[in-house]
Amino acid sequence: MTEVYWNLHKGGYSVRERGRVIAHVDHIVLRDARFVVQRGGYERTVRERVKRVHAMVRGGVAESAQLPHGAVAVTYNPYRADHFQVRASGERIDTARLVWFGVKDGKPLVLAEQFGDRF
Repeated sequence: MTEVYWNLHKGGYSVRERGRVIAHVDHIVLRDARFVVQRGGYERTVRERVKRVHAMVRGGVAESAQLPHGAVAVTYNPYRADHFQVRASGERIDTARLVWFGVKDGKPLVLAEQFGDRF
């Protein structure tokens, strides 16, 4: 299982396997992904207002994948919600068939392809 999260200090994504960071990348694709927010880290971040790694996407690395027309932008802000959200609607998202990670204008861009009829 691979974990991917935005690295505030490096300005890209950290890729972690078995608890160890194995790479820093500007783009990666995960398949059969789950959006995870660790409760304790979330609560500590909100309480202390200090950002720390507590939210990530877990899944298998996809060798390559086409970006589908129906992909939605996903965001996470611990000061707004305790879960990942579809940027346009604010709807909670927990899983996705494919998740694309990229960087646009120095900021993270996360796009998810819907998993079944719901996220």
